[in-house]
Amino acid sequence: MRDETRFPFQRLDAYKIAREIAQRVHHAGIRDPELNDQAGRASKSVFLNVCEGLPDDRVRVRARFFTDADNSLHETVGAVDLAVGLGLIAADDASEIFALSARLRRILRGLRNPRPPGEAGTRAVGAPGGAGSGGEAEATGERASSRYPVDGSTG
Repeated sequence: MRDETRFPFQRLDAYKIAREIAQRVHHAGIRDPELNDQAGRASKSVFLNVCEGLPDDRVRVRARFFTDADNSLHETVGAVDLAVGLGLIAADDASEIFALSARLRRILRGLRNPRPPGEAGTRAVGAPGGAGSGGEAEATGERASSRYPVDGSTG
């Protein structure tokens, strides 16, 4: 897909990683139909919640979508881990999914809990050296607190 035909949120790390997780879960082919279906639905839910939350400017709405994505991410990891334990998926495939999931978890937590402007002793989530490195700044390319105040105010 050419860059000029993409929506802005499709260029963000959170989007790219969530998409990669869903693709890897799908292609891993868990050898149990029920568990494969559960892992696939959970990983697709992660991706779609990220897609709904990223472009929205409302703090509470974003928090809801990112919380749902985080919960589905944990379900995905649990299903894949169970598949490994039951010998239903290659350990290498699972390791890649786990690594991507850990990275996305940090980003989602940063997106869900941005720091308020001017908070003493902290940097924006995801800013170099800031709490939860890999959060809002990585996902949006800007300071977490500059666009999405924690209290739901608009300015």
